[in-house]
Amino acid sequence: MKTSVNLKFLAVIVLLLAGMSSCLKKDDSLSIYVQYPYILQNSNGTFSPQIRLLGNDLQSASINVAGRNFTFKHINGVVWELTDSYYAPLGELDSIPAGYYALTATALNGKTASVTVGLSEAKKKIGDVKLAKLEYAADEKVIHVELTDSVQNANAYYLMIKLPSGSATTNTFAMWTPYSSLSLTGDRKLSASVPVPDLENGKYRFAVGAGYGSVCRISEQDIIIGEGTSTSE
Repeated sequence: MKTSVNLKFLAVIVLLLAGMSSCLKKDDSLSIYVQYPYILQNSNGTFSPQIRLLGNDLQSASINVAGRNFTFKHINGVVWELTDSYYAPLGELDSIPAGYYALTATALNGKTASVTVGLSEAKKKIGDVKLAKLEYAADEKVIHVELTDSVQNANAYYLMIKLPSGSATTNTFAMWTPYSSLSLTGDRKLSASVPVPDLENGKYRFAVGAGYGSVCRISEQDIIIGEGTSTSE
């Protein structure tokens, strides 16, 4: 399955730091790459940092956000993720001050590397994301999205996905991943259609995310894609 994401997501910043001396041999180096760092607003109004980290032969990784240390979980291969499902309720914060937060990774050979992740302030609470429709049209290979109204304090919208655990792909992620930005149209009832031509048959978890800065709140739903048919749950 292919999922190509070509959007600048949630106004986040990742800065590489000199985590190692430049005189290290090439085989001693440790390269890490950060994907999709953002802040998920939970239904109770608290916040949880969400980050995907890619790196070869990692032993551990963690990030300190707003004075609290969060540990990454190894998903598979080179993929490590920081998601609230692994440490709730400890992952929930009442606010996240704007700033740059240090992420440190350690390789199996003991070498370390660091990046800083910049996040905007998470104080403005985003309202409920009220879905009227989140359906897949098999004949068009399109996801149709409809909200009952605009979301309070949101200024951007996204279609987000969790890849199915039963998928043949090796990239089985637990974290909500941005699939596409949404250009919603309408007065009160907002709608959009997103082409998803590369989805294989299977059960997917989709969500509509409402964003403000690096904060995102979601409303989620299962979509089952079969042989020429689809259903929503």
